[in-house]
Amino acid sequence: MIHGIDVQVRECTEADSEKLAHFYNKYQYGPIKYGYPLNKQDIKQLFRERKIQLYLIAEYENEIIATLLFSSLSGQRAAVSDGTWAGFFLIHPEFRSGNIPDKLFAYAIKNLIQQDIKYIDTEVNPEDKVAMALYKRVGLYQTSRSYIDYDGYLNLRSYLPYVISYLLDAFKPIISKSDQDIWLSRGWKTVRGLKSLRSIQSNAITKNGIEVVKYAINLGAKDVNCWVDIKSEKITEVETEQVRFTSYILEGNNLIVGEKIHICYVYEHHFPNPLEASITSKIGKDYLIDLKKTFYPNKKYEWEEVITVNKEIEGELVTKLKAKELELSVHFGVTIANPLEVNVANYPKLINGKESACIVNVKNNSLDRLIYKLLIQQENSKILDFKPLEKHQICIIEPGEIKDHIIVLNPKKIGITNMTFSAVSHQNKNIGELKAIIPIHAHGKNHVYETKEYLVLENMYITVQISKSTGCLYIYDLRKQQLLAKEAWPDLDYPFLNAVKEPKVNELSWEITSDSCFEIIHEATRLKRSICFLSDKIVQINDFAQEGKYIKIYPWCMLYDAKMTVPLKSGLVSKPMVYGEYPYALHDYEFVNQFDLPSHPNMYERNYTLFESQNINIGFIWKGNIERIVFGLRWMPAVIFKRNDKEKCITKTHYYTLCSHDSKDEVEEIYNDITSHTSKFISNKIPYSIETDQFHIINENGEFHIHGSLKNLFSSILKGKLTLFFPQTSYEQQLFIQDIESISNFNFEFSGKVNWSKAHYAVLTYQDELNRNAITKKIYLFLKGRNKLTYSEKKQEYLVQNNVLNLKIKVNQSSKITEFMYKDKEILKENSVLSSYNFLPGVMIPTANSYTPDCRKDLSINSIYLNKSNHSVVATENTYKEFINQIFCQSDEWKVKYTTVYDLPVLQMQLKSLQKDKIKTSVFHLFWEKKGKTKIKKMYYWQNGEQNTLIPNGKQRKIYLDNKVILELSNGLFVSILALSHSTKCFIYEWPKKGIQIGIYGNQNEFNDGDIRFNIAVGETLLDSEYFSQILVEGNKT
Repeated sequence: MIHGIDVQVRECTEADSEKLAHFYNKYQYGPIKYGYPLNKQDIKQLFRERKIQLYLIAEYENEIIATLLFSSLSGQRAAVSDGTWAGFFLIHPEFRSGNIPDKLFAYAIKNLIQQDIKYIDTEVNPEDKVAMALYKRVGLYQTSRSYIDYDGYLNLRSYLPYVISYLLDAFKPIISKSDQDIWLSRGWKTVRGLKSLRSIQSNAITKNGIEVVKYAINLGAKDVNCWVDIKSEKITEVETEQVRFTSYILEGNNLIVGEKIHICYVYEHHFPNPLEASITSKIGKDYLIDLKKTFYPNKKYEWEEVITVNKEIEGELVTKLKAKELELSVHFGVTIANPLEVNVANYPKLINGKESACIVNVKNNSLDRLIYKLLIQQENSKILDFKPLEKHQICIIEPGEIKDHIIVLNPKKIGITNMTFSAVSHQNKNIGELKAIIPIHAHGKNHVYETKEYLVLENMYITVQISKSTGCLYIYDLRKQQLLAKEAWPDLDYPFLNAVKEPKVNELSWEITSDSCFEIIHEATRLKRSICFLSDKIVQINDFAQEGKYIKIYPWCMLYDAKMTVPLKSGLVSKPMVYGEYPYALHDYEFVNQFDLPSHPNMYERNYTLFESQNINIGFIWKGNIERIVFGLRWMPAVIFKRNDKEKCITKTHYYTLCSHDSKDEVEEIYNDITSHTSKFISNKIPYSIETDQFHIINENGEFHIHGSLKNLFSSILKGKLTLFFPQTSYEQQLFIQDIESISNFNFEFSGKVNWSKAHYAVLTYQDELNRNAITKKIYLFLKGRNKLTYSEKKQEYLVQNNVLNLKIKVNQSSKITEFMYKDKEILKENSVLSSYNFLPGVMIPTANSYTPDCRKDLSINSIYLNKSNHSVVATENTYKEFINQIFCQSDEWKVKYTTVYDLPVLQMQLKSLQKDKIKTSVFHLFWEKKGKTKIKKMYYWQNGEQNTLIPNGKQRKIYLDNKVILELSNGLFVSILALSHSTKCFIYEWPKKGIQIGIYGNQNEFNDGDIRFNIAVGETLLDSEYFSQILVEGNKT
C-alpha cells in the first residue's frame, strides 16, 4: 500500500482523455474485458454526450490513480432533477486501503452542494463487501427504495448533500462562517460510520412508526443528528446541541379517509434565553395549526392535535418552526386512501356492436366491516349501455376483502365515453370512486384522448401512449395485449439527457390535431414531436426543430424473447436478443459482448430492424440524415440524426409496424413504400364447436367413457369426421358424421379400454368434409383417488401428498414452497445458507411488485424487497371433483392457488394480483441452490419457437424465454415448466456461487391483468415431463 500523502485531487477535462483511457484499460475497467479497449475519442465522446456535474481524478507523481464521476445518467437511468449518479469509481490497487476515497468524496460534497444537488445514487455489487463498506461509510445507504438491478447490482442513495444544505439554511443565523466551511470542506468525513458497513441488509430503522435513515454528523463538540423519512425523502427529525424538533402521526403514514388521527409535536431548545417562535403545520394544502409561542430553555414541549382526515392525499405532513435564531422544517410522508378502493380488473377492448364484460374490484382498505352499493354512471348512453350481472344492490365487505362485480358493456356507437364507478355507503356517502375513459372501436376508426397521465392514440390494433410528465412513448399490440416498444423523449443536441429505463421528467405542452394525430412540444428546446397512424398497423413519429444539430432517439424493444434481424450490406444478421450481458454504458448502447454491430450508417443495406417473437412481430424503420446507429441492451437501435449545413432546420421520421408471419418481406415492402395505407384484415371464424366436460375418469383397469356434443352454428348441414386420439400412444377412435342440421347439436360418446392406468390428455378433432376446416379440444383423464393434505398449526405449513409428489407449503407470510419431492427423490429443498447471499430461504416464492418491470427489480430473489413486503397470509383448502385439491394463500397484495391431482406429477400454480392499480408485475421465483443436493445438469429452452440448450457454467447471465423450459436434474429426473397464460413468460438467471433461478412473470398494464398461471411437471424421461406439463389440472383453456 502507498499512503496518499502526495496525492492531489482535481477536476479532469477533455485534455485528460488519453490518460483516462489508458488508466481504465490498464486496470480492466469497462469494455476491454470484452475485447474493446477504450481510446481517447471514446473518452472525449463521454465528455460531449454526458451532462457531467463533476469528474474527479486523483494523481500521484503525475499519474492517475483514481477517478470518480458524477453525472445525470447511469446507463439508461436518468437522475432526478436535484440528484446525480456516481460512477466510474476506480482506484489503483496499491492505493485502495488508503485515504483516496476520503479525498475524492470530501472534494465532491462541497462542489455538489454548490450545484444544488441533494441526492446521490450509485450501484454496487452486493457481493463486493469492500465496495459496499466504502459506499456506506460515506453515507450511501440501503433502504426499502433500494433494489437489485437486472445485472445483480444494488442501488444505494445518499441524502447527505440535502442534509448538509438543510442544516446550513436552518441554522444560518447562528452558525459561524468557519463552521459552515468545516461542514462543506470536510464533506463525508463528518458522517459517523455504520456498525455493519459490509452488511447487505437495509440501513433504515423505524422511528415514530415510519422508515428512516439516520445521519449522525460528527462536528467535534457540536454533533448533529438528522433522520430522513424514506417516504417523503426529507428530514423528519433534527437534533443538535441547541435544539430538537419533530412532528409525526401516531397512527403511521398509511391512513384512511374518515380516520381520527393524533398529530404529535416535540420541541426543545437549549439557548440561554427564551425563544419566540411561530409554528405552522399542514397536510397537503390544509393547515392544522398556526401558533406563536414563547419556548423556555431546557424544557421539553410535547403536545398533540386530534383531527379527522377527510380526503385522499399522497403527500406530507409539513411542520415549520420560524424564529430569529433558526428556521426548521420537518416532514412526514403520508398516504390517505378512501375506505373502499375501486378498480377495473380488465379494461375490455370494446368493438362496436359486440358485448363485453369487465370486472370491477372493490377492496376494503379500512379495519372495519363496511356496507356499500356500487353505482355506475356513464356520460353518453347513445354510445355505451351497461348492466351489472349481480342482482344484489347492498354488499357487506370485511376488512381487507376484495369483491368482484361483473359488468356487461354493450357498445352501441363508435366514440369515447366516460364512466364513473362509485362505492357508496348506506348513508349515501361516496367512500370509493374510479373514473374511466372508455373508447369504442371499429375497423378503420382512430381515437385520440387524454387521461390524467397519458396522451392516447388508439385503433383496433395498436395503442400509443405518451407520458405527460416525461414524454416517454409506449406502444401496445391490443390484439395480444402486449407492450411492444418503449421510447424515451428524444434529445436535441449535446449533452444527451434522456433515458428510457428510468425516464427524465420533461416540461411539455401538447395539442390534439385530428382523430389520428397529436403534437407535443418540449418547452426548453422547442423540439416538436408529431405522432400519428400511417395505417392501422403503422405508427409514424416525426421530430422537428428550428435550431440544433443532432436529434437522438431511444427506442427499446419490449419483446424479451424476440429474434432480431438487421440488414447489413454484408448480409442479413439474425440473433436472439440478449437483455444485458454486461453492457458497458459509456455511450448507452455500445460495447456489448459477443454481438458487435457497426455504428456507421453506410454499413446498413436498409434502415430498418425486425423483431420476431413467437406470436408478435414488430418492425422499426427510420428516415433522415444519420450520423450513428448504436445497438445494445435490448438491441432496438438508438439512432443519432444530424443536420446538414444546407438545411434550415433538423427533422427525422421513424416508424413502428406490426407485421404478419412473413415479416421480413412485409417490412421490406413498407420500407420501399412507406406512404402506403393498405392493410389486409382476415376473419376466420369457424361456425361450429365441440362441447364436453374437460375432466374425465380413467379406471384402474384402463376403462374410460367420454361424451359431449358437436354444435353446428352454420346456416347449412354439416358433414365430417370426429376423432379421439391420445398424443403419447397409438390409440385412436373415429366417428363419421353424416348430417347435422343448421343450428343444432350432435351428441357423441367414446368408450374404450387402454393398456395404461395413469393420467393422460386426449385430443378431440372435428374435420369438416366440405371446406376441410378443423377444430380441436383437449380433455383430461385422471385416476380416481384422494390427495393427502396435512396441516401443521405449529409450523404453519401444509404437507401435500398425491401419491407421486410431496410438497411443503409455508403459509405464514410469503406462501412459499420449501420442499418439492418426486416419490423419494428431491427436486427442490430450502437451504438456510441462501439467506447469507441476499436471497430469502425457500425454493418457490411468489411476489407481486408495485414498480414497473423495466427496472428488472422483479427478477431477483431480493431479500431487501421481500422482507419488507411480507404480509399476513390467510390459507384455505378446497377439494374439487374428488381427485383435485387446491390450497389458497391470500395476502393483501396477491392470491396464490396451488393445485394438485391424485397420482399426477404436476403442480399447477396461479398468482393473482389483488391491487391492480398498484401492482405492475407478478413473478414466481424458483431457485436451485448451488450447494443443494439436487443440481441442474442441463436446460432446454425455447426462444421465438426455436429450441436451445444451456449448460450451467457458474457465470452470471440471464436469458429471456418463451413460455417453456425443461430441466435435466442430477438425480436423473426431468422437470418441465410451462406457462399457461398467453402473457406469461419465463427467464433463467445464473448467479455465480449461488445457483440457478427460474422466473415465471407477467407484466400488468391496462390491457393485461398480469396474473400468471403455470405447470411444473416431473418425469423420468424428458418426453414424460414435457407431456405431463401440458395437462391442465383446472380451468377450461384448450
